[in-house]
Amino acid sequence: MLFQIGLILGLCLVLGCFELLFPAQKEQKPSARVRNLTLTAIYLVMASIMTAIISSSLRSEPRPLQDLGVISSLIILFEYLFLQDLIFYWYHRLQHHSKWLWAVHELHHADADLNATSSLRTYWLEAPLQTLLI
Repeated sequence: MLFQIGLILGLCLVLGCFELLFPAQKEQKPSARVRNLTLTAIYLVMASIMTAIISSSLRSEPRPLQDLGVISSLIILFEYLFLQDLIFYWYHRLQHHSKWLWAVHELHHADADLNATSSLRTYWLEAPLQTLLI
């Protein structure tokens, strides 16, 4: 979990520096970035806790897999990534059409000052819902 948090914060730093040269919008207030980073911190803590609780209750005993070889493993990996992306796409569309899911998702779209931290501006229930539904 610490690795993911460090990676996210590192990306915010790198993209934030890049955005100073090429801003998405002119004349952004530093308070907007601080607000987004605060919301991101709340999201990371709460979503990590809730996702861990949900994941541990859904986890079953792993079963041993036979060695399928590199090519078969790569095919399975690409199938998994394709299906996960496809399911996420439809889940995201459902978020925009369902009143209940939109209530959770709308914080992400409510940012008036778009910057590198806007994509991480999500409600803390977003990750646990994705864990359950995707």
